[in-house]
Amino acid sequence: MTLINYLNRVHFADGVLEDALWGELDSRPSRPILLIADDGTDQPELIERVQASVPNRNTVLLQREICRIPSEPAATRLAKVHQSMGCSTIVACGSAGIMNLGKVVRLAVSQTRPLSDLSVSEGGGLRIVGNLPDMIAVPLLDGVIESSSGTASVELSDGTRVDLSSDKLIPTVTICDPTLVPVSSAEDVANTCVVAATRCIEALISPNYNPPANGIALDGLVRALKCLGSHESDIGREAMAACMNASLVQQKGCGLAFAIADTLERETEVQFERGDPVSYTHLRAHETNE
Repeated sequence: MTLINYLNRVHFADGVLEDALWGELDSRPSRPILLIADDGTDQPELIERVQASVPNRNTVLLQREICRIPSEPAATRLAKVHQSMGCSTIVACGSAGIMNLGKVVRLAVSQTRPLSDLSVSEGGGLRIVGNLPDMIAVPLLDGVIESSSGTASVELSDGTRVDLSSDKLIPTVTICDPTLVPVSSAEDVANTCVVAATRCIEALISPNYNPPANGIALDGLVRALKCLGSHESDIGREAMAACMNASLVQQKGCGLAFAIADTLERETEVQFERGDPVSYTHLRAHETNE
């Protein structure tokens, strides 16, 4: 069984990409697909595999982007492509930045308000209404944590950065295929597993009551710690599983590290730069809207 119904539809198995993506798209309208992917990715076969998995009746509009933090101009440009070509589903494949860019494009397509009005600081979670275009997330390892979350930061046209948070931003479908994790990325695996372990610990420390999330967090923590320094052949699968757990437990809220970071930000009025895929400000945004 590769389908998990929790926050969204999740397919998880070695080599599941082709069958899962074809099946999901085949059940949707035969309209063009907007494919957003990393530009310059070290996994060119990822885009080839995704394109080969699209039913013949669907045209693929490939847009390559370099994206760590989504920008409003990029999202607006891609939204215009989506609208002008009559696209239906958005497929985002690659890094955490691409996952979040896909979420922001969905907003730009479906909402008439400017992104600044949809930010957490403006109470924007309640203003995100109506139906957003379907989004299928096909993450690489560093994009898994963002692939099932409803949060994202975006850099506005004036250079300011705001947080977005809404359950409507959670991708419709997530496809996790461990065969997409390159064998040579030992450093990336270690870095990402540290982030996953941190997320799981934060969920366990959070005072919010969510027993299923505690179980998922414990399992994710064990898997992440086992991956650190491991040279086993299935390291990619275990690392991706740890990251998926870390993504799912964000529903529970935040723990001690979040509280410390939040206090420091409030006192210093400085938003700390954190290199991980999901910042504590993202988590605060989600908890605020909850």
